[in-house]
This record gives sequence, structure tokens and C-alpha cells, in this order.
Amino acid sequence: MKIKAHHIFIIGSVILVALLGSKYTEIGMQWYNNELIKPEITPAKWVFPIAWNIIFLATAISLILVWEKGHESKKFLFLALSILYLL
Repeated sequence: MKIKAHHIFIIGSVILVALLGSKYTEIGMQWYNNELIKPEITPAKWVFPIAWNIIFLATAISLILVWEKGHESKKFLFLALSILYLL
């Protein structure tokens, strides 16, 4: 598949949302790490970045696939709603 301008835009949007989410999460997670009593089955801290990267990668791939297969008049609406969903 040839890389097109909207592929770059979609990937950039997903990366931007991921970076903003990680910064806001970093700010507000002290209570989770320091004060919350977690059960023994809580996954290790290193699992969460891997899981979120997989989720965002799958989101970018699905956005590109739907964009390629979608109807022209609905593409912008789908992209806008998808970005809002990520926020």
C-alpha cells in the first residue's frame, strides 16, 4: 500500500493523542502509585505502556483501513469522531 497524506495525518493524530494522554496520566497518577492499595493480581507497571501502544497501533491501522474502504462523504466525519473518541 502506498503511503498517502491522510495516512501521515492519521498516524500523527494518533501519536499526538497518545503523547498528550501519557503526559496527563503522568501528572495525575501519584495517588494510584502511592496511595491505592492494589490487589495482588494487578499487572506490573511495565505492562501498561506495551498494552497502550498496541491499542494505539491498532487504532491507527483501523482508521487507515476504514478511510481506504469508506464512502467519500463520510470520511471526514469518521476521522473527527475517531479522534474525539481517543481524547
